[in-house]
Amino acid sequence: MPFLLETEYGDTGEIKKKLLSGELDAAVLPLPCVTDLAGVEWGEIMRSGFYAIVHKNNALYQRKSLKMAELKDQNFIMWAKKDMPFVYAEEIYACQKAGFTPRIVGEAAKMGDMMAQVALYNGVGLTNRSTALTYSGEDHFIPVTDSPERLGLVCVWRKEDSSRQLESLKELLGHTEKP
Repeated sequence: MPFLLETEYGDTGEIKKKLLSGELDAAVLPLPCVTDLAGVEWGEIMRSGFYAIVHKNNALYQRKSLKMAELKDQNFIMWAKKDMPFVYAEEIYACQKAGFTPRIVGEAAKMGDMMAQVALYNGVGLTNRSTALTYSGEDHFIPVTDSPERLGLVCVWRKEDSSRQLESLKELLGHTEKP
């Protein structure tokens, strides 16, 4: 059964509200952002470790890969704590595990904001592989090879919803129930 996909661009908090209210049938969200949602199921699209986002003016721009500790002297732009507390916590944890506390100069709720601040502050942002696939010539997405694969993207929907289209989507994702 075919289904229609329409793009809805917004910050994670807005998308979660629309999903839970029934305005959206399903949403693609970062994996850590669904663990606090009650009454939902999800299918994993992609799992990933961190990728560092750097602007072309950053000394790290030409690097093919990095270790987390190599970012210790960078200005950090974090994902907004109020919108994505679990992603923010993963960023802090990864830095601390690498032996440093990040020097936070900004927060972003959307990828466009993240990339603008990375350029503005000649800093670094962290994201997952799925975002790295949207490469821009101004920015470089560099795999952080020692970060665990605890990030990624999932397609999430309300548990109580049922339709032929949603069942097709679940089948496509190879859905198995998640707690």
